[in-house]
Amino acid sequence: MPIPVILMQPRVNTANLIRSQLWKQWAIAATIVVLIYAVTIPFAPYLHPDELLTLDMGRTILNPHKSWSIGWLLDQGQPVLLFTYVGPVLQEFSYWVMGQFGPRISALSGAILAATVMMAWLKNKRIPDNAALLLSLAFLLDPLFVQAYTIGRVDGWAMACSLSACLIISNATNQPAKCAFAKYKLLFAGALTCLSVFVWASAAFLIPLVILELVSFIRSYSKCAEQNNRGKSVLFFVAGGCLMLALLLAPILGWLTREFTDVLSSIVINLKSGQDANKPSFASKTLTSLARLFGILKFTPVIVMAALAGIVYRKSIGLIISMAFAVFLMIETFVYIQRVQYLLPYLIACTALLYQEDESRRSIAPGSKFKSASLIIILIWCTGLSVAARTVLAFNGSETRNRHIISLAAQTFLNRGNYRVFAPYEFYYTGTSLRWRMYSPYIPINDTFTTGILQKLMPHVDYIIVKSETELPDEYLQVLHNNNVYLESTFNPYVVPDAKFDGKTTNITRLRNLYSLFRQPYGPYRFYKRKELSSK
Repeated sequence: MPIPVILMQPRVNTANLIRSQLWKQWAIAATIVVLIYAVTIPFAPYLHPDELLTLDMGRTILNPHKSWSIGWLLDQGQPVLLFTYVGPVLQEFSYWVMGQFGPRISALSGAILAATVMMAWLKNKRIPDNAALLLSLAFLLDPLFVQAYTIGRVDGWAMACSLSACLIISNATNQPAKCAFAKYKLLFAGALTCLSVFVWASAAFLIPLVILELVSFIRSYSKCAEQNNRGKSVLFFVAGGCLMLALLLAPILGWLTREFTDVLSSIVINLKSGQDANKPSFASKTLTSLARLFGILKFTPVIVMAALAGIVYRKSIGLIISMAFAVFLMIETFVYIQRVQYLLPYLIACTALLYQEDESRRSIAPGSKFKSASLIIILIWCTGLSVAARTVLAFNGSETRNRHIISLAAQTFLNRGNYRVFAPYEFYYTGTSLRWRMYSPYIPINDTFTTGILQKLMPHVDYIIVKSETELPDEYLQVLHNNNVYLESTFNPYVVPDAKFDGKTTNITRLRNLYSLFRQPYGPYRFYKRKELSSK
């Protein structure tokens, strides 16, 4: 049976586009995705540290006088402070409104918005309707993106802002006859670019993509009767960013001025890995980072290969340079999956080059069957992993990820009260509902929880809950005993323990790790108590 060819469709204006069949199809597809993921929100994935840390940052911003945090800066003796507060505050607000599931619903909404803007942007880039729809759906269902928004991260909202800036600039580029309105569009685009970084700092990796659109606008502006003013129009982009910057800094200017040094400390922690303590050489760090990058991209190989084909086909030097700069920024900081996902808009844009219409023609170029097959394979890969496999794994052993387990463990150890507690991140919702003051150190990614860190934490806590099947190592016990803290009780929610890791990593294990669908993620727990409680 021959592979169907995706036919090129004539361009339509924005008003007609909104009412077109394309958007109806997208609404149906997005609704199905929402329903599939909404069903598993209560138990899949497990309560992830990223969700809870982001939420706690929002609480700290809105309640700066609170004296506890699960993102505690040990040397400074205060909660972590980040200027990128919009995303955390959004998650905290969603928690207030919708309860424990609010942050994940918010994250899913941001992802839907990002994918919707992606489709509008692709249409502005002269991508046929069918290709734009399927590529946007592939973006929404890409494993790297799915693993992020299903654990309650705000990357979708950040990407939505950046992609909206790209959409607005490309819209101005496509309408050279409306030069008088271009400067206002650039003003809005600059504001959205700035906002994206305040939603989540990793949106900085998408700034090169926005700049690429800006360069494209400058080139096309030469067709405009006001070409002598094109430099002034670009200044509107910068002005929009500066205005948004002033607006966003105004509410936090007071504590930002007072705590500027601590804010810098928080940024430094986010920019490095605990593995950087050995100070590897530039060459060694680069090779290690590239190996880690390719190891992460293995979860989306079809899109990577299609993107390479698009670059070769269209020879888009601008996209190559912008994506290379984003990769360079990652290598210079730290490469891990939550940052690598920001390469997806670049990869989708590169893939879209295969389907982009030339202004001089309305028929598809040679190789149509290959391009149609590529779209089908991309969609099969994304839906196969992120819909079929993920859903099966989510329901498999879902009872072991029941949040009630955490509530039962917490109430077994302590009642409601103003207790100072160090506990795993998953106790955050239950602990805050019981009015605990919870502490956890804010340390670099992959850093080791050493006895030195434990010692610095001890003055802040009277109760300690750790996840461990056996007694802690002697050196950690010594720190606890020196502070008059001893084992009080244990809690194991699982009657039959999960099978021990046999050293073989299967594809199922890789998918469970990718989507955070671990079996038996809660416990066993050991509860330690200070014999002479602090009066603090």
